[in-house]
Amino acid sequence: MKNEAKVNVAAVIKKGNKYLLVKQGKGEHHEGLWAFPGGQVESNETLDFAVKREVKEETTLDVSVENFLCAQILKNDYPMEFKQYSYFVILFYNCKSVKGNALPGSDVEKCIWVTLEEMKNYKMRPTMYNVIKKLK
Repeated sequence: MKNEAKVNVAAVIKKGNKYLLVKQGKGEHHEGLWAFPGGQVESNETLDFAVKREVKEETTLDVSVENFLCAQILKNDYPMEFKQYSYFVILFYNCKSVKGNALPGSDVEKCIWVTLEEMKNYKMRPTMYNVIKKLK
């Protein structure tokens, strides 16, 4: 394994006192777990564009990126297709929905709006817990 990192982005979208979560679809690495919408930054893509693209793909929403929230660095535990990366860097951004209704798109089984308190009732991707603490 090389000592390289893959950059990912995630959107923390708040509407009133609720946040948008997506349930990872069948065949995805974290199948059945809940998370903020997001995914990989493609080559020659800005972070802002990657956030907007991933949210659109997963939820059909158009968003504006408001500001950077936090970052997490994770040791790679993904399948062989990502073996060239030692780590994943996930950059979380506060975003605002500007157009559309949240509907499941690619890689996503469901979209829901929940309060921070309600999030404890959902099985989350491991990266979610530290971000939720920052939001409280």
